Amino acid sequence: MASSRRNCNSISSIRVGNDVLTDPKKISLAFKNHFKSSYNEVNIIPIKALDVKFKKLCAKSTSMIEAPFTEDEVWSAIGSLDGSRAPGPDGFNLKFYKKFWVHMKKEVMNFFKAFYKLKLIDKSINHTFITLIPKKSASVGIEDFKPISLVGSMYKILARVLSKRLASCISEVVEDCQFAFIHGKQIADCAFIANELINDLTWNKRESVIFKADFSPTYDAVD
Repeated sequence: MASSRRNCNSISSIRVGNDVLTDPKKISLAFKNHFKSSYNEVNIIPIKALDVKFKKLCAKSTSMIEAPFTEDEVWSAIGSLDGSRAPGPDGFNLKFYKKFWVHMKKEVMNFFKAFYKLKLIDKSINHTFITLIPKKSASVGIEDFKPISLVGSMYKILARVLSKRLASCISEVVEDCQFAFIHGKQIADCAFIANELINDLTWNKRESVIFKADFSPTYDAVD
């Protein structure tokens, strides 16, 4: 991801270990070092060959995913996006595309045709504004903040078109026990199920062993 702006000016102080930093330059450097270490391939656990038979998409779904993009499909994706969100480096939000679609659709569809044929996008499309937002009300340490990216409208449209295609057939390759990021399911359901299980074991005085794994939040460490 290319970044065109990083801003820590609104953070007056930050705790790093036992130290509290107030110098803006030191704060910026601390955040840079933190995310550089988290978003780096050195934290990735190498996975060797696995003898696992993964589910596969059916022929119909495969053909649908690989089909050329249509104007109706792109317009449907634009219509499903919130037009009032903050714009990225291009300066246009989705409301602009919705209002002037008659004039913009030719350029937009040319972009999709080029992406379909070349399987590539111009680097400028992926330029973003990166800002930090607190994870909780009393954020004092670096780990209490997470970065979000304000991406350009064309990137949002492309991502939505692709995600809508995947959403229509992803159930074919996802196990029933998967909850996170699945339409109609919530990851909180896992906590409810675990709570009901513990209650059942307790009331019926069954011998059991409960193992709790402390996982880091999703995307806190990625390549």
